[in-house]
Amino acid sequence: MSTAQDAIFAVRDYLRTHPEEVGRALRSAVGLRFGVPLVALRWLGEQAERAGKVENFSIDSVPPGLRIAGNFDMMGTPVRASSIIYIERVLFNEEELTVALRLEDVALKLDGESESPLAALIKSGALDLSKPGTLAAYLPGRSPVLAEANGNRIVLDLMRDPKIGKNPLVRHAVGVLTSFVTLHGVETDPKHIDVSFRALPVGLRGAAGAVRKHLVLPSVGRLLPRSHCDAGLSFMRGRSRRAGFAQGRRASCQALRGLRRPHSRGARDRRAQRGSRPRHDGLQR
Repeated sequence: MSTAQDAIFAVRDYLRTHPEEVGRALRSAVGLRFGVPLVALRWLGEQAERAGKVENFSIDSVPPGLRIAGNFDMMGTPVRASSIIYIERVLFNEEELTVALRLEDVALKLDGESESPLAALIKSGALDLSKPGTLAAYLPGRSPVLAEANGNRIVLDLMRDPKIGKNPLVRHAVGVLTSFVTLHGVETDPKHIDVSFRALPVGLRGAAGAVRKHLVLPSVGRLLPRSHCDAGLSFMRGRSRRAGFAQGRRASCQALRGLRRPHSRGARDRRAQRGSRPRHDGLQR
């Protein structure tokens, strides 16, 4: 049986035993919130245990955060790690997919005997677990998703992942979706993780602009033949050259007119002076 079928059966069985979740989901949807039962996260932890990625996984609510613990292999050293995770800030838009985390009560213990350098550091107490962000910043093989790590704060930016940030289709999809609805915050209660959303974060005009930028223009560009695109570009270049030539010609004409005006004005003045002198004809003489 596949994991997807297991998930469907697990959700069906959970709703049978907890019918109140349906009403809670409807109330949350009205307020643009989505509640995830902690049971669902524990089920995902069980699947990770079956795959051998983690052992003795546990997750508990510590409102407004989560306490997560598990046994796994870190740099060739079997350890048990635990921490309380608080999600302080979430910012999803077309430029970044940022999640800011704060880690508290971080603990790291050996889960067996090991002679690795990490085991020696854990035994000696040399690791400063009060600043896990600073420690993560100096770990080898740092993930590109790790945008900032300092003190007990870690900032993750999913847009730094090449599979997301350098994929035009994904970026266009993210740009359109986040203009209509975006992730606003994450909180917990004793039994759920509540994810809140925000509608039209950039307004109707911004959403329309995002549709035009990420959906309409790329679609039109793909539908037009290459020759038409080249012809359009050539037309625009020729138009810009003609406009530049005309602008230069106007500037030259204005400069010439400016040079001629003093001479013409002086000539008019001299003619006016000659016309104001008294005229003497031969009879008066």
